[in-house]
Amino acid sequence: MDRAGAAGLMRSRRMLFRLLRAGAVIYAALAVWAEVAHWRSSKRMLGTKSGTGGSQAVVVLGFRNRRSTANVINRYRVRAGIRSLPRTEDGVLVLSGGSVAGDVAEAVLMETYAREVLGYTGRILLDADSHSTWQNIANCVPLIEHADTIKIVSNSPHAEVAREYLWAHA
Repeated sequence: MDRAGAAGLMRSRRMLFRLLRAGAVIYAALAVWAEVAHWRSSKRMLGTKSGTGGSQAVVVLGFRNRRSTANVINRYRVRAGIRSLPRTEDGVLVLSGGSVAGDVAEAVLMETYAREVLGYTGRILLDADSHSTWQNIANCVPLIEHADTIKIVSNSPHAEVAREYLWAHA
């Protein structure tokens, strides 16, 4: 290879490494931004803590489900919801979501997963008619109005929106 070809090859490699480095920096910046956005959302629209006593309701918001079994996001949310419940009889798991993308309501798919796969035997209430976050909350209010503490399980920005809707219903 002559000198001109070797110099061109070196320039191409340097350019490739610069592009890779720029891509890595952009990816890292986006990842940090996403983490900060989720952290901020997890801290907004919360009520005041009234202690650990009293009844608790954990509302699990469904995610668009096309199959006849709960998808990975709904399975994750159900596990998080069960972990968020107290180990007393005062807790209720409320699964919310209609048949938005499939034939079976998300709430029913999540209940099947909780009962049959996870072996959950606690109290479950269903809202299988909702097609939006507003409807999720509106349909769940009668199911959770007795609770002293209400927790909402979803991703942080979605849960923040749901908390805002819940405050609007209060």
